[in-house]
Amino acid sequence: QLAQQPKETPQATVDPSKPVPGQYQDWETYTAALAEWTVTSTLKKAQEDHRVRSEKERFISTKRAFDERAAVVRSKYPDYDELFESAPISEAMAPTILESEQGPELTMYLAKNPEIARKIYHLSPTQAARELGKIEAKLDDLMKPVTVTNATPPLSPAKPKGAIPDGLDDSLPMDVWMKRRNKQLGR
Repeated sequence: QLAQQPKETPQATVDPSKPVPGQYQDWETYTAALAEWTVTSTLKKAQEDHRVRSEKERFISTKRAFDERAAVVRSKYPDYDELFESAPISEAMAPTILESEQGPELTMYLAKNPEIARKIYHLSPTQAARELGKIEAKLDDLMKPVTVTNATPPLSPAKPKGAIPDGLDDSLPMDVWMKRRNKQLGR
């Protein structure tokens, strides 16, 4: 589902920009234009080939990193694979999930919340990325298991009320505190 490789761009069979002999006054001008066109088109093709190769390499690297993160999540959640397969993920959502550090957890969240996933499914790539980012930002809180207990909350420690006798206070300087304490003890 997420492992969709980038699509290669189809190559045109006839290039309308290629010089034709009838467009030029003499053979020499035509061959010069043809040579320039050949060099330019060869460079464009080489650049396109490099772009496609780089895109594929980046995809493979991103997919490998996602698979490593998924293995960690799979060890925590035995139902991960089943949830992963059931998650409704569109082509617009896939790149964001693949590149996310929390992609596997994000997929689990979407599988467990199909109504949210369906809403995102129909958004544009930019809107989908924005919504997935919002979920990702609060994912740690969303994935925590909810513990329900009927126990009463723990007691808070008792706090003294009223004034401290004879003005003894831990915030006083040591010499002032000692004088007051000695006075209290009758010394």
